[in-house]
Amino acid sequence: MHKVDLSDDDIEMFGRAAVAALEQAVAGRTISSDQMHELYEFLVSSKIVTLVGEQEEPAIGEGDEESGEVERTTGAPTLQGGDEDAVSPPSALSPPVPSKPGTRGNPIRAETPEDIDRAGRRARRPTEAQAKAGNYNKGHLKVAGMDIAIETPKDGVRKGKDASGKSWRVKMPVHYGYVKKTTGADDDHVDIFLGPHVGSGVVFVIDQIDPETGEFDEIKTVLGARNEREARRFYAASFSDGKGRKRIGGITEMALVEFKDFLKQGGGREPLAA
Repeated sequence: MHKVDLSDDDIEMFGRAAVAALEQAVAGRTISSDQMHELYEFLVSSKIVTLVGEQEEPAIGEGDEESGEVERTTGAPTLQGGDEDAVSPPSALSPPVPSKPGTRGNPIRAETPEDIDRAGRRARRPTEAQAKAGNYNKGHLKVAGMDIAIETPKDGVRKGKDASGKSWRVKMPVHYGYVKKTTGADDDHVDIFLGPHVGSGVVFVIDQIDPETGEFDEIKTVLGARNEREARRFYAASFSDGKGRKRIGGITEMALVEFKDFLKQGGGREPLAA
């Protein structure tokens, strides 16, 4: 039986019984964290899975014909439809348990620096395999309605290899992650640096370029900086080769409302500064 590929946050949200049931349901295949969420929502919304405890209780006298007793099952879900004689899996899906703040199922509504820090503490440094798959614990939060995931918290270490194979590592000056449901020039999410001044109401969009060729690479965004100078400082300090400032091809200040509209319209694939 294949294991369902989930992080600790997902297992906490759905419960181990739910994970076991899905492993049984998809035996022979592997499903990802996102597929787990989609499958669970589909099963519940289509009433393929319902909670017996939420169904109407049978009237007195509608139970076992011989004993006259009513069988009561509380909280245990059952699979609907199909063979009437089929036995429901003993570990059938249970409702998601309340998730801890900062997890995927319970993002923190960030209005203060402390809120962002709390979300950042949920992020865990991934193994190489987890980083490649993108399936590891992140800090989840909402800022002005935007869904954001923190991959590396402030003072956390990012590391990797450059195009030549040389290893690099850097201690992050601020929280770093991405805006969900967006796509940048690299076909990944639009990256974002989160400074402490979350109430500033402005976002700085940086056109990142190759420091050697000057060619456009992708956009990087900075939220929580008081001004452009601070945004440049946050960005430049996130590189270990001393070429952070050379990577800034242009920078555009946008009101938060304008930035959200920019993302909704698919912005992020092209340089923004004139």
